[in-house]
Amino acid sequence: MLSLQRFIPVLTLCVLPVFSFVYSTSPLVVAQEPAETNEFVEIYAAADTSLFGRASSRIEVIKTPFNAFRDAKTFPVQETSETALLMQSHTVRLLERMAELHSEASSQSDMNDFSSMKVEKLDQDVFRISHMDLGFSATFRFEKPSAAFLEQIKSYYRNVYWQEEVEAAYRENYVITVLEAEDILKPYGRVDFLDAMISASLIAAKDQPLWGMHDGAGLLDGLGYMLVEQTNSRDQGSDSYRKFNSNSHAMEEIVMRLRQNRENLAEDIHTSVNSVVQYEEDDDFLLPEELLTVCEGDEIEFALTYYDLARRTGCEAKILALSEDPGMSAVEYLTVFQKEAFGKWGYIRHQDFKSPFADQWEDIPALLSRDNTFYFELNPALIMHKRQITLPAAPSWAISIY
Repeated sequence: MLSLQRFIPVLTLCVLPVFSFVYSTSPLVVAQEPAETNEFVEIYAAADTSLFGRASSRIEVIKTPFNAFRDAKTFPVQETSETALLMQSHTVRLLERMAELHSEASSQSDMNDFSSMKVEKLDQDVFRISHMDLGFSATFRFEKPSAAFLEQIKSYYRNVYWQEEVEAAYRENYVITVLEAEDILKPYGRVDFLDAMISASLIAAKDQPLWGMHDGAGLLDGLGYMLVEQTNSRDQGSDSYRKFNSNSHAMEEIVMRLRQNRENLAEDIHTSVNSVVQYEEDDDFLLPEELLTVCEGDEIEFALTYYDLARRTGCEAKILALSEDPGMSAVEYLTVFQKEAFGKWGYIRHQDFKSPFADQWEDIPALLSRDNTFYFELNPALIMHKRQITLPAAPSWAISIY
């Protein structure tokens, strides 16, 4: 996300020697473990409840080391209120997935995969996040910004360009409301607004677009990589799907990127393959990982690679052979996919793609071409195992009617 703070003229105030005004919370001194004091969460001391945590003055900074959370206790926030701290929408989606995996964990060994972080979904938009290594635990609501908050942006930014840029950043993401927080500043059995801001800033996006909001600590950065490793290991254990026979590191990097943003999955898969692979008819049969190494392949190899990436990003997927010719003399290949159970189906092929839009995958051949299109569902695992494709005779094909 583009940092907007650096463009605001009043930032000339930052020439002040900020370090002379910084004060640290009391748990900072842990002499026997100096290495752990290198990571901090920072907020502005002037964070104002009435301004959703925005500070009109950025001179004083409260600096709390990560290891201070070990001895702090969690309490309900006395006056729950919306903060202006931004949480990126893709991070919320990752938290949703992590909460699902926690609820699906069937044994203690399953839970060990998540030993460093635990995410529980308590309500539609409420999550309890616990970081075991830090000893941190707090409860947050992630929601779209309120009308009152958006009005504050309009009243603060007189420049229409920056007003629109900042407002767009918030509309596309979420703001953090703190329900429970760590009693961190002056521990006495309750948390105040500054305590709440510290807990929220720990998990908030590093880049905060609104002037007067200190950048977050970004504790959840890298959550996507953690989830990919965990879900990949689960997939390998619970799914008979094949392993890569080469180029595994490059393929896993592609899958990792795709898993982190599944909003435009059809386009992202299509781009990941078509940007590096050229269409070329030949007699060789390449597996998906080989195709992305050789960078030349034909239509069935493109289809298999789309299928492979869709499967590895958690989708249901199928490969269809299509033909408008009863003699099957001209055949094209289509990958159809479904991002979630009972959801709609989309398609990806060498020429184009479409995000989920059809109620049944059987509808797609007719929607894509016309009525009376012949189609046949292939067995991708068998094709990749044998490294060849054999199409059946016409009676085995279905005919689309829409």
